[in-house]
Amino acid sequence: MKQILKHISVTVLVVVLIYTAWILLTHKDTVNLNNPGYTDNTVYTGDSVTIRLEKKVETTDIYDIEYFVPKVTGSISPLVAAKVNTTLHAAIQDIVSQFKGDHQSAFPGQKNTLSISLSGQLVVHQRYLSVEFVEYTYGAGAAHPLTYTHTMVFDIQNGNRLTLKDIFNADSQYLEQISERVKEKLVTQISLQSLGREDEVSSTTTEEDMIDLLEGVDTEKILENTFFEEGVLPREENYKEFVLTNEGIEFVFGQYQVAPYVFGEQRVTLLHTDLLEILGDSFKRSI
Repeated sequence: MKQILKHISVTVLVVVLIYTAWILLTHKDTVNLNNPGYTDNTVYTGDSVTIRLEKKVETTDIYDIEYFVPKVTGSISPLVAAKVNTTLHAAIQDIVSQFKGDHQSAFPGQKNTLSISLSGQLVVHQRYLSVEFVEYTYGAGAAHPLTYTHTMVFDIQNGNRLTLKDIFNADSQYLEQISERVKEKLVTQISLQSLGREDEVSSTTTEEDMIDLLEGVDTEKILENTFFEEGVLPREENYKEFVLTNEGIEFVFGQYQVAPYVFGEQRVTLLHTDLLEILGDSFKRSI
């Protein structure tokens, strides 16, 4: 009997060792750069939404590409989740395809590089999922890389992607009003940045405080070469990148859109309380 138990124990140990070795060899955290692959990681778990990331890697003699495809699950309807995921995946694939089309040759000693990563996500009012991802791209031989922030907002009751038309009253000339308010805030932000005084501004600094910081400063002269007004004109494409927060709507302006490259990305938040007159009735009822 002891001999039988001994043989069983040895057999179990061998099986465990073989299974452990198989796990170590086939389930790696890193992906072989010579082949597309993936790793799954949960990046966000909220009351109703969970987001996992699937890592994809592609490499050739011309480019290196690494991107993360989000997969939304949770307590929301599976049909809604599938609709959201289809939209997210299509947007990411469009970026990858565009990059490949734009970079079909390499620079001596350099490769073209693309990476896409999820940088932010938030469910607000238990209804709207805001997703933010960053595209980092470098064209071989270029002076510097470029970074683009892409945003998407979904209604997790039906899976639809929200546009400004879904948020604002169509009869309110909302683009003109948004443009005016955003421009006012950007003028202050970029002026302070031009003076190297952006560190004096914190999350508790009011708009009035920022204006006081610029008292006596000739902002028009400062902004001659540092503010690109074209980027805030009342056009849909200027305000396509936005996310919803619990307090309002945050607009994202990419590199070169409203200021030189060195100024980086600019963000402006407009509070719901300041937008009530132009918000659509349906959206107002949901916040």
